[in-house]
Amino acid sequence: MTTIALPNYLTCPNYFWGIAKHMSILANYNLECPTKASALLVFTNAFDRNRAELYWKEACKATGVANDDESIEALEKVFAYLSRLEGSAGIYGLSLKARLLTYKNIQRVQNRQKA
Repeated sequence: MTTIALPNYLTCPNYFWGIAKHMSILANYNLECPTKASALLVFTNAFDRNRAELYWKEACKATGVANDDESIEALEKVFAYLSRLEGSAGIYGLSLKARLLTYKNIQRVQNRQKA
């Protein structure tokens, strides 16, 4: 059995105080949830508007999401699909997926701090 030693900073109380300090910043962080419009803008800037629309429609069709559904659950499905595309389109899809996950995690922290 291999034992892994924790780095010194993980055993230092000041490290955890630093995390708590940054958690208070998250409480006031106003990250906006990604939308269809912001996703189309990412793909339009990378390719063109027609191709962006094609990617969106393809992702909606493949995931069974309505073209105009912008719920977090729908966006998760669409962005997950886009992140699996080949080439640079998949990279842009992955960035949208990461942005949505970041938004969800910040919302979760903010909700815990309010409770």
